[in-house]
Amino acid sequence: ILLTSFWEKHLNGFIDVISDWHTRLCLVTTIVDRLYSCKSCADKGTLFQLRQLVHRTSFGKEPKNNMKATEDFLEVVLIAHVIAATKVIQETSSNAQRCTDLAEELVNKFIKISAPNLERILSEESTEDTAQGVEVTDTVYSYAVDILTLGLLWYGFRDAVREGDGSRILLYWKFLMPVFRQEKHYNYATKGSFF
Repeated sequence: ILLTSFWEKHLNGFIDVISDWHTRLCLVTTIVDRLYSCKSCADKGTLFQLRQLVHRTSFGKEPKNNMKATEDFLEVVLIAHVIAATKVIQETSSNAQRCTDLAEELVNKFIKISAPNLERILSEESTEDTAQGVEVTDTVYSYAVDILTLGLLWYGFRDAVREGDGSRILLYWKFLMPVFRQEKHYNYATKGSFF
């Protein structure tokens, strides 16, 4: 009884926290494994080509060696892709005038968050866009959609952790479940199913 009251007194206010840093590392590693290849130097818009273009030599194949440099580089690439996608939407759509309209149309047009699309992105087996039922022959478009989808998942999760927004963190855990399941990180996928 004395020992229990001692721990209750001294540990009062501690909050059980999920391993958010390891989750981010796992997600960033997934993005790098799927989208970064040293063989794609000649392909414009790939992570390797962009790394060479902006001279981010601290970014490499192993995110855990320099997580800050990896996240900084991914943020630059993601922001550039969001700006490019927004520009495409502004040129093709006349009804997207406000920022919220642009964001909604960007998500509807470029973000493929359904389970079949995430499986396609992560497995790299098919180029079929299952959300629209159309064969995607433009691999640059497909690559950009993959960067936007996985990048915005990572960015939103990272922002929720930085802000300490527990409800948003739990929401992102649900979105990340298919990613972790596909990557065979079953403990993370199981943890996401609890929320």
